[in-house]
Amino acid sequence: MEGKNNKILLVADLPPKEVIPIIQESIGVCRFEFALEALVRAEAVPVIRRILPAIHLRELEKPDCDYDPEEICAVLAAVTQDMNARLALGIQDKKSAEIILQSLWLGIPVFMDFSVPRILKGKACANKNLELLYERYKEDVKKLGAKEILPGEYLVTIKREFLGGSKESAEEALVQSEGRAFITCKDIMKAADSRMELEIPQNAVITA
Repeated sequence: MEGKNNKILLVADLPPKEVIPIIQESIGVCRFEFALEALVRAEAVPVIRRILPAIHLRELEKPDCDYDPEEICAVLAAVTQDMNARLALGIQDKKSAEIILQSLWLGIPVFMDFSVPRILKGKACANKNLELLYERYKEDVKKLGAKEILPGEYLVTIKREFLGGSKESAEEALVQSEGRAFITCKDIMKAADSRMELEIPQNAVITA
């Protein structure tokens, strides 16, 4: 996808361990000639730079974190339970909430991965009332215009949304990758734990 307005803005307001799989999947949109820029927490930056040094990163809550709506075609977002609640209530007291809500206000497509708020410290919710509360928050955010995007389906969803075709044709385009190196989530997490740089060959496929 060529032109000025081909940037996808990733807003990943998450701890380093949780942000790595999101970055790992999101970077694949570059295969369709989108540009990807990621806004992440300060503590996540060194971890991401060790494994994916070429990705364009900016720190949330820094003065230069503003963006030009004219330059982006979509926002990808993955946030915590706390941030999901803020979005549902329209509260813009954090940069990530401000960017997401302002994008919705301006009619910019926003794709939300709601899988992270469903898990807290590695465990699903054992309190049904709390589970229902956060499920309502999710539905409220969707009513504001956010589109749910599922883990493992980022590329298929983005291709179908902007380049057209069915889900099946999008999936078919993604498997045309013979002869390329495959980098998995496990490879990335292993590199992060060992504090070693992961070398990614040109045209490598980033996959779960």
